[in-house]
Amino acid sequence: MKNIVLIGFMGSGKTSMGRFLSRELDYDFFDTDKEMENVTGLKVHQIIKKYGKIRFASEERLIVKKLAAMSDTVIATGGSFIDNEDNIKALKDNSIFVFLDVDDDVIIDRLKRRKVRPFTEK
Repeated sequence: MKNIVLIGFMGSGKTSMGRFLSRELDYDFFDTDKEMENVTGLKVHQIIKKYGKIRFASEERLIVKKLAAMSDTVIATGGSFIDNEDNIKALKDNSIFVFLDVDDDVIIDRLKRRKVRPFTEK
C-alpha cells in the first residue's frame, strides 16, 4: 500500500493526525522532524541555529529519501517540507499526499503555546 504523507503549515496537526492514522491503519509512523533529530542528535531549532536553513533542508532531503523507500507508512512532514521540490518528487510515486487545512486562528493559538520557533535563527 502507498504511504500517506501529511503536509500543512506548522501547527496544523500533522504529527497528531499521523499518530492517529498510523494506529487506525496499522501503518508505521514517522515524523520527518523527529527523524532528523534522531539522526543529528539536535532539535530542529538547534540545527537551524547552528548550521542554517540550507543544512536543515539537506538533512530533511536525506530523511525523505529514506522514507520514500518504505510502504504502509504515515509520514508527518515538517512545515518547510513542501518548499523543496525534491521532497515531493521522492515521495510522489509511492504516496498519497493529504493537506491539513486548518483555520488560521487555530494555528496561531497552537503556535502561541510553543516555546520554540524552529525557523528563528536568533
